[in-house]
Amino acid sequence: IIDKAISFDGVNDYGNIPTSPLSTVGTDEDFTIVMWVKSASFGGGGSGAPALMGTYDASSGSGAHWQIYGHPSSGTIRFSDGSTTVTWAITDEEDDSWNMLVFNRSGSSVKYWFNNSDKGALTAGFDLPSPSTYLRIAQRGDGNQFATALFDEQSFWTRSLTEAEMTSLYNSGSADAIY
Repeated sequence: IIDKAISFDGVNDYGNIPTSPLSTVGTDEDFTIVMWVKSASFGGGGSGAPALMGTYDASSGSGAHWQIYGHPSSGTIRFSDGSTTVTWAITDEEDDSWNMLVFNRSGSSVKYWFNNSDKGALTAGFDLPSPSTYLRIAQRGDGNQFATALFDEQSFWTRSLTEAEMTSLYNSGSADAIY
């Protein structure tokens, strides 16, 4: 722990949240995920695409999961429910500064906000599976894809935040700003 943030080394560190805060979100329901991340590179040990956050349940047979991850080789950040993936170009996310990342679903539109800047909405019918496993921070949930980063203020809402609420969060630097 550094100050109040949690540091992950990209090799074998991750955080567990026993029950996913979004486990009650259905296919057509709105949600918002907010996280403050500091990373010079999302990459770490293991292969491919280090997860910032995710769940995975190998006992389901199909490996039900969802994840938010960086994809360094293509210069993108992605949100996937295992069958549908939306992708945004990474511009400044890996600058070794604190950055606020927001994933906001309203209806069939998923928006990605970076430091109070709308990076675009993509249409996707996400289903966030409710695996029997926990939500993992800095790792996908299946023992692979670790992130190298500091994380602070991960927050979850089972509704879509308004632009004014996201601006308030960014300007305050705290997830408590809209309560």
